Amino acid sequence: APDGSALLVSNLKDTGSSSAVWILPLPTGAPRRVGDLASVSAAAWSPHGTEVAFAKALDVYLANVDGTNTRKIASVNGPIFNLRFSPDGRTLRIEVTETNTASPQLWEARRDGKGLHRLLSDWNEADFGGNGSWTRDGKYYVFHALLNGLNDVWALPTRTRWWGGQPSPVRLTNGPLDFDSPVPSKDGKKIFMLGEQPRTELLRFDAKAGFVPYFANTSAIDLAFSADGQWVTYVSMPDFRLWRSRIDGSLPLQLTSSSMYAELPRWSPDGKEIVFMGRTNKTDYRGYLVSANGGTPRELIPGAEFGFDPGWSPDGKSIVLCLSPPPPPVIGTGISIVDLASKDVSGLAGSEGLFSPRWSPDGKYIAALSNDSETLMLWEVATHRWSKLAISDIGAVGFPSWSHDGQYLYFDTTFTADPGFYRMRISDHKLEKLFSLKGMRRFRGNFGAWTGLAPDDSPLLARDISSQEIYALDWETP
Repeated sequence: APDGSALLVSNLKDTGSSSAVWILPLPTGAPRRVGDLASVSAAAWSPHGTEVAFAKALDVYLANVDGTNTRKIASVNGPIFNLRFSPDGRTLRIEVTETNTASPQLWEARRDGKGLHRLLSDWNEADFGGNGSWTRDGKYYVFHALLNGLNDVWALPTRTRWWGGQPSPVRLTNGPLDFDSPVPSKDGKKIFMLGEQPRTELLRFDAKAGFVPYFANTSAIDLAFSADGQWVTYVSMPDFRLWRSRIDGSLPLQLTSSSMYAELPRWSPDGKEIVFMGRTNKTDYRGYLVSANGGTPRELIPGAEFGFDPGWSPDGKSIVLCLSPPPPPVIGTGISIVDLASKDVSGLAGSEGLFSPRWSPDGKYIAALSNDSETLMLWEVATHRWSKLAISDIGAVGFPSWSHDGQYLYFDTTFTADPGFYRMRISDHKLEKLFSLKGMRRFRGNFGAWTGLAPDDSPLLARDISSQEIYALDWETP
């Protein structure tokens, strides 16, 4: 709150739940809910503390601090994850993850929503930026932007040049850490920020020894293995590059360049190609194919706007994927199959709102997750019917993986007091908890905390060993 008497907070229960908004008194006191606001992705106090701006999906609203008098003031072209009022209350800055690029960009509007426009539309120095705050005098807006693979803090002067045109941002940090979430101090003399060096440690769970190091000294997520178990592909952290190597780490080969962010690779059954989802600074995630021996990645569906979580059919003739963004905040159009020979694309009937498809090794099923991640669905290829797997009350499900014999479906859970790693036997739907993940500091990437299976079906996960500290930058302005 502007007077420091309370915090504006929201709760998150699962990936598809409605996030309510609460006011939490400081230093202590009972929280109270702000009206019936729900499905909120961002919220901000007005400078006088009498109103709240909040975002739902692609829309921005204003409401009284008790939740009454709610009215929509603006709509943008992507999910909203940050809102900030200017100190005089006249301007609202909006961080929008634009749907055509999946990149956060800064937008601005007057408090009534008029004059909505994208800031820095001609600024080409950094890839994208957001997560900012105004200085208390309103003269500068400090934010983070990505440049050459690193996040740094920049300051944007508010006043326009006397000869016209928008002022250009000024760079305040230059690595070597990722700097994010800048907040000016109240006296205007410092800027506080988070400094982070992202890094993972890969672990394998052994039933007798517990968690043991795996793929030593490699900071990575999204491991996937060739059918013969001799090769591995992975995404290195923190640069999100795609690599492949032998399972012992020898013969490493980088498969993507610095201009692309890769996620969730999968080997073709014959071991010759790898399918993955990749994003550039000008496009959202799309499906790509690349030779296991290197070369230029090529689009799976040329011209497709999206392509999430691609995976092979067991015969290597088709690829299953989602052609719309995963939730939240918008329920996708469902799951599709691409015939690699004919290039035909067909949708799975009844898959609207489902994501994270996984084709079983025997080709009989395609598993998928519901919009809220709390239900596993199973598509039977022979009958073209969906069935629900009973996994209620164990939390939100993530990263389903088939056992190599197709008899089990493995997955992890989050957003629960006791997260764990589970497997379900497909023949009788018997659910078994293999171990608890409670207290484990897991590395959270763009799509959550990755888990997978080694060639022997032993569980794999990425532990977060990043350095994360708060820094203060001395701040002097003209």
